[in-house]
Amino acid sequence: MTVLLAGCATTQPIPEMSRSDSAGLAIDLNLKAPISVFSNKPAQVYFARIDGEDGLLQQNIARSNYVKDGRAYLLNARPGTYVVVGAFFLPPMQAARSTYTTYFSKELVEQSKVTIQENDFIFMGRYVVDTSVGLDGADEVQTHYKNVVAPGEATGVFAMSFAGAIHYRGALRERKSDEQTRSEFFQKAKDDLAGSGWAARISAGAIRTGDSPRAPIQRSSSYQEGLVGGFDPKEWTVGHQASDQNQRIFEFVRPGEKIDNWTELLTFQVLRKAANPEPIDAMVGRIHGDVAKLCPNGFVQNVIAQGFPTEIEEASIIYEWKVTKCPPHTDQHEVARVMYGKFSIFRLAYVAKTANLASEKREKWIKDLKGARIMVSKN
Repeated sequence: MTVLLAGCATTQPIPEMSRSDSAGLAIDLNLKAPISVFSNKPAQVYFARIDGEDGLLQQNIARSNYVKDGRAYLLNARPGTYVVVGAFFLPPMQAARSTYTTYFSKELVEQSKVTIQENDFIFMGRYVVDTSVGLDGADEVQTHYKNVVAPGEATGVFAMSFAGAIHYRGALRERKSDEQTRSEFFQKAKDDLAGSGWAARISAGAIRTGDSPRAPIQRSSSYQEGLVGGFDPKEWTVGHQASDQNQRIFEFVRPGEKIDNWTELLTFQVLRKAANPEPIDAMVGRIHGDVAKLCPNGFVQNVIAQGFPTEIEEASIIYEWKVTKCPPHTDQHEVARVMYGKFSIFRLAYVAKTANLASEKREKWIKDLKGARIMVSKN
């Protein structure tokens, strides 16, 4: 049994990504006080991973490991199916003498269910929860998780007033996970997690709601594509991003560098694929055609590997190019991969301002880019 500590609310550091493909889970919670217009923001939120035999009634719970202004995050979450089961808060004026824990109703818990995979960052939604003092009238889910979180503690109103640990029932008042709610959370999450690999993951468009499929660009309501792997977000920060109806582009720089003064640059690009796209090698040649014309004696391009068609990847190519001694262009050496999915084209490229990448660095990036893959969700 995992028991969560009902301790004081402290500022938590942002957990580092334990792996480049680590997953994250987030929720926005507002707890309405029983007999007032006031709201409470949780200091801790309790989740349960429900892949086990007991369904909603699990004996182990996971606590959020970063919380800011009601936005609670479970970072480095194991892949699986999760629900939110409760929350803990300390009113500022009463933190010295009482603690408050709310256990969520079965209805709320069931509606919060999401499944996360590697590289995911899932937003459960924004929840407004009505709270009622005591556990009289609690459903089986609320009773179960009270016994997991605080076994043996009194739940009667009179007894709780002396014990200092107050227990609430929580019922769903409102749940939102529409595009506007998602967008608002997206912006706040980037600020909450600024400076971490998680912020880079979110900026690259990996965040989604539990209701939505994983896909940077959508072309079918039943078939969605996204790209995972290929680089470690912990090592980069977003320098620039832009999008329109046909493409998205994210440019990452090393921490401390700027987009207009970088030494290394990582570009992630997603484009809508035409019904009859040009061959992948022709596209690669066209991408750098202008530089090749401007630097006929200083531009070199080379195909490193081409992949065989699969059910998911229609075409794939890893290539490199470099330009040297061609002012005003600085010397650059890039290694890149282009992948054709069913509806999208993905391009991931690493470039450094150098005439030649060191052999070990070049091989590292070739290996990392080979590890990138298209992930598909089918509804």
